[in-house]
Amino acid sequence: MGLASGRRAFALRVSAPTHYTRAMTVREAIERARDEVGLQRWYRSMVGPLLKMPRTQWPRCCGGGCEPCALTLIAVAERAQALLAEEG
Repeated sequence: MGLASGRRAFALRVSAPTHYTRAMTVREAIERARDEVGLQRWYRSMVGPLLKMPRTQWPRCCGGGCEPCALTLIAVAERAQALLAEEG
């Protein structure tokens, strides 16, 4: 039945939020930091454990030309921490 039957149609208008924010996950922070620093995608799993241990236990560069270098992993971990702190 339409308007011809005397019934009126009502449209419910719900305003969607114009800006929805949510906390960045650790994985998202690592992904973004990895992209910013330039660490290859397949090394991402090496960064997560660093975030779970004290910085005093993080590896140091041995100067042996490792791939990836500990300095790169540390740079990604530090950037991920900074991104998470900005969100918090």
